[in-house]
Amino acid sequence: DLIILDDPDNMESVTSPTISADIEERFVRDFLKCGHKHTDVLVVGTVLGKNALCYKLLNGPEFAAWDGRIFKALESFPANMDMWEAFGEIIKDRSNAQRVDDAVAFFHEHEEEMLKGAITNWPEVYKVIDLMKEYYLEGRRSFLLEKQNQIIEDEDAYFKPEKYRYYKASELETVLGY
Repeated sequence: DLIILDDPDNMESVTSPTISADIEERFVRDFLKCGHKHTDVLVVGTVLGKNALCYKLLNGPEFAAWDGRIFKALESFPANMDMWEAFGEIIKDRSNAQRVDDAVAFFHEHEEEMLKGAITNWPEVYKVIDLMKEYYLEGRRSFLLEKQNQIIEDEDAYFKPEKYRYYKASELETVLGY
């Protein structure tokens, strides 16, 4: 009656058009053919890129009948990001052995102002202070991807797809010269 597919994508699959196409094909051919007409299929995962099955289920015209939702740890970032940037400078200062404690103390001194506008999706689990510590300690890119389900667009990517050319096996002899 219920099929749950958890994290069908990984970083390798979303960077490989071949692997991502194979995952989509297997999903359509195998998973969607399981069960009966009343079987519910639930796919949960992180939207890792535009080749990801999770992205295609949310945005692809071939999956328009799907009811997709994105959950973000922070439904709304704090309004006063300047205060958080000061927090970030403190928490990232490697010359300060007490940097985390000092950043938390800074937060408590300015807590009301720093929390304005911030809405966490699951306040019992994700406190704004903890999410913002992760944002600064683990990096914006990681946070946006893993906690916000927000992919980094090509113009922000480290490796831009237009810089690469993919060859078929039959073309390699000509390209490599042997």
